Amino acid sequence: MRTAIAAVVVGAIASAFANTYRLALLWFVEWVFGSKDATVAARDRPQWVVVVSVTGGLVLATVLGRLARRRTENLGLPAIAAAARGIDTVPSFPGSLTRATGTWIAMGTMGSLGREAAISEVGGSFGATFARRLRLPVPEMTVAGVAAAFAAAYHAPLAGVVYVLELVLRKHGERALPNRRMLAPVVLGSAVGHLVSVVVFHRPQVFPTPESPLSITSAGHALVVAIPSLAAALLFLRIRKQLHAIGRSEGSRVETRRYRKLLLAPWPKTVILALVSGLVVSFVPLSAGNGMEAIRSSATGATVGVGFALLLGKLAATATALESGAPGGLFSPAMAVGAGGAILTFHAFNGLGLTFDGRWDAMIAAMAVAVAVATDAPFTAIVVVAELTGDYRAMPIISLAVGVALVIRHVPRRLHARALARHAPVGGVAQPHGLEVDEVELDS
Repeated sequence: MRTAIAAVVVGAIASAFANTYRLALLWFVEWVFGSKDATVAARDRPQWVVVVSVTGGLVLATVLGRLARRRTENLGLPAIAAAARGIDTVPSFPGSLTRATGTWIAMGTMGSLGREAAISEVGGSFGATFARRLRLPVPEMTVAGVAAAFAAAYHAPLAGVVYVLELVLRKHGERALPNRRMLAPVVLGSAVGHLVSVVVFHRPQVFPTPESPLSITSAGHALVVAIPSLAAALLFLRIRKQLHAIGRSEGSRVETRRYRKLLLAPWPKTVILALVSGLVVSFVPLSAGNGMEAIRSSATGATVGVGFALLLGKLAATATALESGAPGGLFSPAMAVGAGGAILTFHAFNGLGLTFDGRWDAMIAAMAVAVAVATDAPFTAIVVVAELTGDYRAMPIISLAVGVALVIRHVPRRLHARALARHAPVGGVAQPHGLEVDEVELDS
């Protein structure tokens, strides 16, 4: 009973922080730039103002993130997962707050980042610190804080539970399975976080509801957009990997160039990538913010220009922003990238004389595919996108698209790897080349 009451308290505080964080961010953007919508603010401001604002915000966010790392290494989801597994360590709550402040500054200056990573990390760090101070079980309070913060950030109580089980405990937790004692705090934390978000802060529904999610037509359209959204997510990962590897690989082409010292130095790389992100946002205003505003606007105005802005603009702005060193998440930016791929698919079919009805339903499926591939968390992607629309009936078509995308991605690679293994020389191991887009292991 004591643990359950503590989980409720942690969930309520983590949810209050998540909602206050969001509201303060919206207020700041409106106060400085004249609109709560970062895409509108980027569109209405002069381009040089947008470039200076985004670049300066990302550089300052990187400074704060590196200061936090210099003081302690117990940061990010790996540290949260370690605390959830019962390892004798507690994530640094001041360090998490410092990194969250950096994310807040970057997004408050129209940077192209997601805020869910900062919110979830602070929720988990607070739960662990709260438990250590009151001599409560640290793993239970850690997962309760993460679940509450994620549920509040995305208006998604069920996704808060799945997120902890799949990403925190499975992916970052070395495939650890939760015990019974941890399931109750996760459920309690997520439920309380959602309840506080709805009752106290009156959080509105994030996305429009699906039009006809249970129809055969919607299922067919979801299958059609699965491959383009998969390709968009893989391109996102590939670009991030290439940017992350600049100046890191021994003997690479980058090191043999004239600008070797410039690229190897961390701060020049930070400034260059932050400047590129600022330039992209100034020319493509829909790439500003976390992507939610752009997705909502595209639900009714899905033109070719919007599709390219969401796919290429958001991809470039977010990849350079994250690889500049600024702490942030990629959940909502990945949704925008997937939605852009779906919009371009619609117009490609229209050019062939085929008309798409129920585009929004297909865009929902495409967003889930992109999130599943970008984060390697398919179940979380299915549930969170359905809950963002407020209609669980969308889960079948979302699951269909995600399942097809994952089969297309993984099955050919595994078959090729097995074929290489069968033909490997005795005593040697054949290594498959070019078969996988390795994901960069990030703090977020």
